[in-house]
Amino acid sequence: MSSGLLNQTFSIYKNNIEKSGIDCSLGRNITSKDKTKIFLKAGTPITPKIQQQIEKLKANNIIDVLDSDDNIKISTPIKSKQLVNSIITNIQNDPVLTQYQLKKTLKTISDFVNSNEIPEKLIEHLTVFSKSNQPAFNNTLSNLVFGTHIGKANNYSEEQLNELMSVLFFENIGLCRLDLSVPNAYKVHPIISKEIVEYAGIKNQLVLESILQHEEKLDGTGYPYHLTCIHEYAQISQLANQHSNLIKQEKSIACLLGKLFMLGQPYDFRKGEVKGAVYGSKVQKALLVVMQEKLKSPEQLIKYATHLHNQLTKIIEWSHSRVSTEDEVVMMQKKIQSTLWVDNDSNNPFKVSTDELHDTELCRDFINDAMHFMYQIVEPADYLNRNLHKPIEINGSPISGDYCLDILRPITAH
Repeated sequence: MSSGLLNQTFSIYKNNIEKSGIDCSLGRNITSKDKTKIFLKAGTPITPKIQQQIEKLKANNIIDVLDSDDNIKISTPIKSKQLVNSIITNIQNDPVLTQYQLKKTLKTISDFVNSNEIPEKLIEHLTVFSKSNQPAFNNTLSNLVFGTHIGKANNYSEEQLNELMSVLFFENIGLCRLDLSVPNAYKVHPIISKEIVEYAGIKNQLVLESILQHEEKLDGTGYPYHLTCIHEYAQISQLANQHSNLIKQEKSIACLLGKLFMLGQPYDFRKGEVKGAVYGSKVQKALLVVMQEKLKSPEQLIKYATHLHNQLTKIIEWSHSRVSTEDEVVMMQKKIQSTLWVDNDSNNPFKVSTDELHDTELCRDFINDAMHFMYQIVEPADYLNRNLHKPIEINGSPISGDYCLDILRPITAH
């Protein structure tokens, strides 16, 4: 651990404690330099008067300068019940995950918080973080819930979930030791967060490295090191970050999960080229699971699959029509036919009929393939419409990328 890094940020941390109005006391005895005389005992509340005494002793070179976390102890750190209540309050109106989806995930998080396994130093830093930068703290809580839900969808074990929650919960804790008025100061917070967590006593290397990588993206556009190979926990963290960003940007969240899915799509359908992805295929697969959780019964599953089959059949019909002789349009029609495994005599996508969708396993496979295809043609649909003015049509009406995303919402099949 780079203790120098924590010492460098101690004054800012101390200032944030004072500005936040958090009660704190001396973490250890204040003694003379030769350790023979105790001036102030550990546990003494740090009041303005005590602070003046300390400054006077420092000015007279009687005591060493206070430059370590060991010198300060938060008197009333956040309690586990308060943390759980903050998490629940922060996501109770989540526009994406339903109460049905959240129930078990919140139980998992509550058990983790109430386990008393979070080191005291991290509780202290979380207290300062929550008071000094509440918007960022609330965003961390939202990421914790969404990211943990993705981990559960990925069938993580209890140990893996605990590791993931440690990453999601503590990854932004370094913000409490930064002066965010300094340009680009936030870009070093993953480094400081890792140092704090290690200093607090967590030695799990997967957790530490994932915290360090949580702002990285597989396409190399993240920070602080612009990595292109990052741990799966860090990828889930990035997914959760993107989820929060999209919620802030979007006036309507109807297609939010679809846009989130596309950030993990490493293939440009129109150009036939591999492109950068923010996160990997395993995380993308977990997101697909989350998107289908609203389909709770076999009947709903079949209804949704039939809905997708009907829409894809209409797209196949368009691909067989002679709408243009332009090379790009003709090429796109052939690509659609090839991807959906059809020829001039077939309109059944993936050679699956609606009757076969009553087989539950086949039905789920069809839904996954159909969703992957529809996400691949979101951008081409916009390109054909806006750039070539030869749009894909369904029932004679041109469709846009947003229309493709809307088709994919399971709620449309209810």
